[in-house]
Amino acid sequence: MKPPALSNEQREYARRVAAEARRERADVRASLRDGRVTVIHVLDSPIEAHQRMRVRDVVLALPGIGPIRCAEILEAAGIASTKRVGGLTEHQRERLLRRLADRAKETTR
Repeated sequence: MKPPALSNEQREYARRVAAEARRERADVRASLRDGRVTVIHVLDSPIEAHQRMRVRDVVLALPGIGPIRCAEILEAAGIASTKRVGGLTEHQRERLLRRLADRAKETTR
């Protein structure tokens, strides 16, 4: 299927909107990495940029969690790597937070 024909103005507007969304997601990841924002805040946030982030990107932004640990956490919580924050069920959210809390306990020992 061919995408709709857009005027130059429409294309420019779409580029600006997409760039702003990428900037917002990058800010969220940086805030998680720096500890200015918690995972709970991101998961509970009604902000569209937060809701459209992949859960994998949120978990990877946490200090001390790389791709392998992230995959283990998501698998243990029963969450697909492509799942978005806004698409999490309450049970998935609870399992993810429990896994992250368990991991935090392990690292403080």
